[in-house]
Amino acid sequence: MNTLAHTGGPGPWVLLFPLFWAAVVIGIVTL
Repeated sequence: MNTLAHTGGPGPWVLLFPLFWAAVVIGIVTL
């Protein structure tokens, strides 16, 4: 939670989580 305060809110994480999970799903499918 401390990282959220340092980055100025959950904004960046909201954008990164979909990209992260998309990369994980694509990686599993391609394997």
